[in-house]
Amino acid sequence: MATKYVFEAIKTDGLTSIEKLILICLSSRADEKGVCFPSVATISRDANCSSRTVHRALRVLEKIGKIKSKANFIGVNKRTSNVYTVCMSKLHPSPDTMAEKTKQYKQVLKGHYVTGSSLSAIAG
Repeated sequence: MATKYVFEAIKTDGLTSIEKLILICLSSRADEKGVCFPSVATISRDANCSSRTVHRALRVLEKIGKIKSKANFIGVNKRTSNVYTVCMSKLHPSPDTMAEKTKQYKQVLKGHYVTGSSLSAIAG
């Protein structure tokens, strides 16, 4: 475990409590390069939340650049857990940028089902 990622994740502002918890869970499993590959079930167990909540938080964290994810396969067609990379440089954006992004996300999330395209429009 690379504790630097955990400390940086804890200090990250502008996330919901569950997004921050998922980021901390990923950070606690990251190696020195910020790479980890826990399953959604493992993250769900660590964070004490549903797999649907984990998927939703992972999607937001990736859209705002806190993590990168890549599908992982064994052999040709057998999919296994994703590979996640915690992006250290993206953990502490400027306060103005984060405040604006948070305001935009709250507008999109308010009473609407979040889709990748609506988040992409903001994160872009």
